Amino acid sequence: MKSKKLVALAAILALAFLPLNANAAPTVSDYENVYVIQNSAGEVKKVISVDWLRVEGEGPFSILDPVEGAQSPQILIGDATITQSDMGLTIKGDSSGVADVFYRTDLQKELPFSLKLNVLLNGEEATLNDLDEATGKVEIGVEFMNYYKQQDTYLPWLVNVSLTLDGPSVKDVTVSSGNVSYVGSKAMATLMMQALGERTTATISYEAMKKSSPSLSISVVPTLMAIELPDMSNLKDMAKALDGIAKGIDGYSEALTKMANSIRTDMDLSSLENVTLLLDAYGQILNQMYQQLNPEQIAMLPKAAEGLSSLQKPLQQTASALEQLGSLVDTYMELASQSLAINQQVSNALATQPQLQGKEQLLKLIDQQQLLLQAMTQGATLPTGFIPPLSTLKQSLTQLSQGSLQMARTVQQTASQMAMLKDLSNGLLAMRNTLGIMVNGGTLQGKKLPPIAEVSNQLRTGISTMQKELSKGMLDLKTALTTLVKGGIINGQTLPPMSELSKGLRQISNGVSQTFQAFSSQSPDLKKAKELADSYKSFNGLPTGAAGKVMFIIKIED
Repeated sequence: MKSKKLVALAAILALAFLPLNANAAPTVSDYENVYVIQNSAGEVKKVISVDWLRVEGEGPFSILDPVEGAQSPQILIGDATITQSDMGLTIKGDSSGVADVFYRTDLQKELPFSLKLNVLLNGEEATLNDLDEATGKVEIGVEFMNYYKQQDTYLPWLVNVSLTLDGPSVKDVTVSSGNVSYVGSKAMATLMMQALGERTTATISYEAMKKSSPSLSISVVPTLMAIELPDMSNLKDMAKALDGIAKGIDGYSEALTKMANSIRTDMDLSSLENVTLLLDAYGQILNQMYQQLNPEQIAMLPKAAEGLSSLQKPLQQTASALEQLGSLVDTYMELASQSLAINQQVSNALATQPQLQGKEQLLKLIDQQQLLLQAMTQGATLPTGFIPPLSTLKQSLTQLSQGSLQMARTVQQTASQMAMLKDLSNGLLAMRNTLGIMVNGGTLQGKKLPPIAEVSNQLRTGISTMQKELSKGMLDLKTALTTLVKGGIINGQTLPPMSELSKGLRQISNGVSQTFQAFSSQSPDLKKAKELADSYKSFNGLPTGAAGKVMFIIKIED
């Protein structure tokens, strides 16, 4: 049963190395699976090699596999025979295109490496068998020693250690290199070791809460993990750039230091108090204007226009009366002229009546009347003075009438012009109201305004507070700049000094330069190691012209 499982496992593992090309020319491929049975301390008990020979071609074949130290060879799968001689093992058979032959043999040959397990259970030495029922802290150390070396180059080995555990029974599963995965109820810790030198170590650890039934499998393959060696020529430029950044940080540090030193924390805002003095002066001026605008006097302005309007009608009536008086004077002048003519006629008639009794006295009366009528029509000088004619009176009355009409029109025009006094009065009252709000406070255009004196007082208080806050803010700014330069804590975060940053960048720059130099010097070594791994195709030896690969599978039996 064990041999069948061994063969099946060998077939599965070998498939990974199988080149499938049915149309290729007849070739021989030899894929070796070398099974090493040993204990945890690295003591080898048995070495079994299972070879898979693939013959691609037609007809009978005979293959000499130069195996040294072979014991008990036997065919496992395939229609072939195997014989042993001093030259090795000869496998014969017949191929109808592709023939696969599996055979096994025990080997008496030193391995090119050794592998040792150092098992600790709760800090005490233990074996793998002790872990089946154990609980507590488990640590499995793997020590790999490499014995295969050509000149100064060790053969690179890829060591794969896989530990399968009962998932619910363990916790805190870790590997020093590799990964941990969970498949179903199983926890699988896969340790990957790329052994490039003489000695390589790694560790698997976990905590067993109850029986975990660990199962361990180990494989070793001669290979250098497929990596594309990068072009590291840009590391020189990177090192130069990092050094430039470090110099830039030094420059920033110097500039920030100068800036911090130039910041004044004793800010003087006393000059702003002039603004409060100016507001006080404005408040006094506005208050005087407010007091001088008497609302009762302003209200009388529209009444002056109304008084002028009331004078227009009397003036018009006076002009009309004067005009009527002038007409009456015209009538008197006409009557006077007619009376003067009649008196002349009467005087002439009396002159023709010499015997008329009382004639002289009558003529004397007529002469006096005649003189009065002449005075009325033509004017005359009397003992009391000069009496102007009625025409002069008429002329004066006419002028008075026209003057009254002109005055009435002037009053009307003036009253019309003074109608704007009402708007002026309203404007002055609105101005007074606005001045009152500015001086005493109130609501203006929907916004509540404080008294100007209160604004001045608040500004004084604000200047004092502003000076304190500004001084504190400048001090905080100076402290922040100083912290940026010298390091410290800002907003709960610890900042290193800028000198440390530039120092760290220079160290990284030097490290990059060293990495470039080391890579440049090690690249040929890696290339040699890869070539050595590619050339190591067999542990037993290959048939002439055959392609091959080899894998070591280690089983621990304590």
